[in-house]
Amino acid sequence: MYFYLTRVNNALTSRVAELLAMNSEEVLDSTKDYRSVQARSILCYWAARELGISQNQLAQTLHITQPAISQAVKRGAKLVKQHRYSLIGEQKL
Repeated sequence: MYFYLTRVNNALTSRVAELLAMNSEEVLDSTKDYRSVQARSILCYWAARELGISQNQLAQTLHITQPAISQAVKRGAKLVKQHRYSLIGEQKL
């Protein structure tokens, strides 16, 4: 299970980085700058809602609390809808 989650997280992080013209390290960076928060929010939304990864697992992986993940999922949903981002791109998960 861990290998699968790591592989999915790497692919998901790469996809978010690609969409926002960032590198993967910036997506996972714990800073609170606007772009990083947006990136983590999209990552959390897709991981939780599209891929079925639990919010508790995301909290452990990203080293933030489950309530913070819940808020990120809500922000991510708005961003994905607003910008019409697609999880599926040239890169396959």
